[in-house]
Amino acid sequence: MLTIYTGILSVLLADRIYFFYSAKKDKNEILKRFDRVVADTSSTSMFKDQYVAMEYLLSNIPRANHILNTRLHTKTIDSVSKKMLRLREEHDDLIFAAIVKGCHYRLVYSDEYQEEINQFASKFKDVDEGKGDFLSYKVCTHALPLIQMIILDYGNEEKEALIGWIGVSPSDNDRRVFMIRSKSLVDYFREVFDMYVNLSNRVNNI
Repeated sequence: MLTIYTGILSVLLADRIYFFYSAKKDKNEILKRFDRVVADTSSTSMFKDQYVAMEYLLSNIPRANHILNTRLHTKTIDSVSKKMLRLREEHDDLIFAAIVKGCHYRLVYSDEYQEEINQFASKFKDVDEGKGDFLSYKVCTHALPLIQMIILDYGNEEKEALIGWIGVSPSDNDRRVFMIRSKSLVDYFREVFDMYVNLSNRVNNI
């Protein structure tokens, strides 16, 4: 539990830098909110490795009504294992199917993924108007701490967030992924995602 708490605490601390310097909020209010969020870690756990986390996503994407996702790594494509690339392709296929069926998908990404995002957006050219939608945003800065996350909202107040995948190598142990089901923590990361959107330019509107 200590490892899990420390990991979540570190990303929250990093992200609070943005609040202090950019958010138009009272500093004391921010500190109080931060303390409440950190105190709520009972619904937090860590996956065995990044592949288990991806398999979990693959089994749950089809039932999500709203998905907020990021691809913010600064590593080159060579730093991603072949197995992860395969899982990511399956992930994108499921996202595409979910959008067509009615899911609302939002994606914030960095320059490294432009070609990949273009390929994904091209899938919709041969599809009649779906029930869902896809908005993507290219982040305009790398100066702030950028946290890799995906938030799944299933409706009826059920939602969860997966946070992590950041590492210096493609090894299983190096890329930790945390599961968060605490409402206050998920809502917190939803606000972080919204701030990333505000720091980005809209690219696709499907």
